Amino acid sequence: MEYGSYDNIGALAAYCYSTGLVSGTGSYIAGFLGDSSGIVTSCFYDRTTSGQSDTGKVTPEFTSEMQTESTFTSASEGGWDFAGETTNGTDDIWTIDTSAKPVKVNNGYPYLSALPPQ
Repeated sequence: MEYGSYDNIGALAAYCYSTGLVSGTGSYIAGFLGDSSGIVTSCFYDRTTSGQSDTGKVTPEFTSEMQTESTFTSASEGGWDFAGETTNGTDDIWTIDTSAKPVKVNNGYPYLSALPPQ
């Protein structure tokens, strides 16, 4: 394979999300994953902040849904294990700030329980 080639890279992405702006030119521009030849499980991107609206292996959601725990816990490919819920496991891997504070932890998006944002 030539360096920089994206053909058949066999990537694996699981239980992840993206909230950043996506821009560029070419056929590999998408909200989260430009080439969908790899295995992708239970991943999301914020279609509001990304500027994209494509669908495929990654689920596009609006910001309000990306800041709602049930979006992730009820993922059809496998729900995320959030603190306090037991349907998807008891390891409490993810946390989300649902408080009424004007400034929420991680802007209201999920974060790893073991690595709370500063």
